[in-house]
Amino acid sequence: MYSINKIINKLLLKYDIYEYIQIQNCSDYSFCINTFNDWLIDIDTYPNNLDTDYYFIVDTAYDTAFGHWIYETFIHINLFHILKSKYSNIKLVLKNKRMFKQVFLDFVNIYDNDIIYNITNSNNISFFPMPTSLNYTGNNELHYKLIDNLFSYFNNIKLSNDIYFKYIIMPRQIKENYQSNDVYISYELLKQHFIEHYNNNYTILNTDNIDKLIDQINIVSNSDNIIITDGSPFLVNGLFCKNKNIHLCGRLCTHLQANVFPAMKKIRDNIMNNNNVISYINEMDFISKNIQSFK
Repeated sequence: MYSINKIINKLLLKYDIYEYIQIQNCSDYSFCINTFNDWLIDIDTYPNNLDTDYYFIVDTAYDTAFGHWIYETFIHINLFHILKSKYSNIKLVLKNKRMFKQVFLDFVNIYDNDIIYNITNSNNISFFPMPTSLNYTGNNELHYKLIDNLFSYFNNIKLSNDIYFKYIIMPRQIKENYQSNDVYISYELLKQHFIEHYNNNYTILNTDNIDKLIDQINIVSNSDNIIITDGSPFLVNGLFCKNKNIHLCGRLCTHLQANVFPAMKKIRDNIMNNNNVISYINEMDFISKNIQSFK
């Protein structure tokens, strides 16, 4: 495989804030896990005689990890629509199928017939966004712009006015957790406390049951207090929060990661600048520090 920096028949392109490369006859690809700032691409020097296909290739090294996929792949997704306006038969190439991917892609009108999971025609023109990774330890100004753009996009979503909760409890999803980053907190103690002492304006939002992203956005955006675990639940749902109290219960990882990875720091700072973020050791710590709220 070749680094994109060493491929001769590539073309660097720009549109608005997006930067991407065009490569002919890509037969395979991967995202570099040594630098987290490069695509590694195989070129077919003897492509077949089929008609030319067009591909937009976006999935990075950790595409099955929710937060990584949102901030490394979905962050470029508007570029697919831009390219589709020029190449009507272009396909979005993903590595793995996941429910969370389809929920977000449905929201931006990208459906199953737009997506493939393998390069099927070596006679192709493939477009790759410039590399963006949460694991990159250098500065990537393009990534920071794309992060700001994603926050701006979700902050301008038209919301329903028919929903309001003072508190929502968001248990970590179970179905598609990235195992090495998995943090399980049942919130059973907290749920029971709400039932016994605050049987009022609260709800439990299980994102495993969400099939329309707008439903999740409406509930989160129309709640005053969001109780959630750190990691991808905090990083992704923080996109939908403005002027909220975000309560993080359990193991804290984002603040530690933000000391090492600049893109993580950028996301964390965006969420904290827009909201009041409070951390707790565990559920009991939350209950003891908020006991007055339940009276």
